[in-house]
Amino acid sequence: MLGELLNEYVGGITDTVFAHEGTVAKVIGDAIQVLFNAPGDQPDYAQRAIACAQELDVWAQAFRECRCRSQRRDAGSIGETGHDPSDARLRLIECSNPAVTP
Repeated sequence: MLGELLNEYVGGITDTVFAHEGTVAKVIGDAIQVLFNAPGDQPDYAQRAIACAQELDVWAQAFRECRCRSQRRDAGSIGETGHDPSDARLRLIECSNPAVTP
């Protein structure tokens, strides 16, 4: 499950980086190191980097909200699935806290 989540997340952020012609230098867990103006020259690299960072912020927030909606749907069917109710409450608390990213 964690691998699937990270693959979806990293796939989305790398797509955003590539849309701004950035280079993904490293993937570190749920973070990436991005380079602009490398390996080739990009006279507007600073603007690209800022636009990419802003779009990454929007994308990550949308990803978080989508995952939280999915978790809320799962929590609503606790009785049907037999999941531990305390686990569902924890997921809902995490989703309601903007400082926590699932």
